[in-house]
Amino acid sequence: MVRTARVVFLSLLAIVVSGVRQSVGNDGYEQANLNTPKKTKKKKNGVLCLIRSAMNKPKDTGLDDFMAHVTSSFDPDPVYTGADLKIALEITSQNLGKKIDKVKILTLGGAIGVLKHGSRPTTGDIDAVVVDPKKHEKALQKAAVAATKPENSPVHGDSHWLNFDARAYAASAKQRKLGTQFSHHYWTSKNKKIELWEPDWFFSLAQKVDKFYSKKRQAKDAKDGAAHLAEIIDKYDVSLSDIAYRLLQLLKDQGSDNACKSPKAIHKLMLSWVQRQEEY
Repeated sequence: MVRTARVVFLSLLAIVVSGVRQSVGNDGYEQANLNTPKKTKKKKNGVLCLIRSAMNKPKDTGLDDFMAHVTSSFDPDPVYTGADLKIALEITSQNLGKKIDKVKILTLGGAIGVLKHGSRPTTGDIDAVVVDPKKHEKALQKAAVAATKPENSPVHGDSHWLNFDARAYAASAKQRKLGTQFSHHYWTSKNKKIELWEPDWFFSLAQKVDKFYSKKRQAKDAKDGAAHLAEIIDKYDVSLSDIAYRLLQLLKDQGSDNACKSPKAIHKLMLSWVQRQEEY
């Protein structure tokens, strides 16, 4: 109930702020967005990048700082450690009926960083992008919800800890083709009924590059990206330059605004992740 009330409060507050923003404009407020990217020297595709940057630039009303301050005091979303999620997965696996031999779950994002790489301490959920075989998806959902019922469960009361809405990220046909392939298996429950998989490592790395540029350079995306990069370098005989070109092609195929970056910029970004991994 408290979590629902907070969400309702924040929604109403956003409506009020939106109305004020429309009425007052920019006058009388200090510049709020201190992280607005500076215009850089014009390079290949530079005009396109500047246009996209301008289109996405928020209005400097000062109210954004106010909203950030208010929302930062509320954290309606739970966070789970790798140990929490493994316990929840084991409970879910035990809850699956005898008729179900095995279910494969294709995951994305923070769950891989927490459960496989240890590149971040916590995440809010496990993104279940694809369930195979499809016919077992409802049974898996039911078992996952049942895992939230015991009071001592680490996911008690959170029916979305196993997030089946994550598939919405793959809106285009190209995204679905690239991001819904079972490429690498990395975890199995004790009774062998649940397996966690991830898509192609280059695809996952491209997602982290995209998020890093789009979400003001979050350290967690840098850590996850560095982990993906390390396993690619360890597995394949490729240079950072080769990886940069491949990532840009993947971003282009997905229609990302960051596909206009230069190979040199992507190369420099990945190098900084490796060099500053301990700092992150």
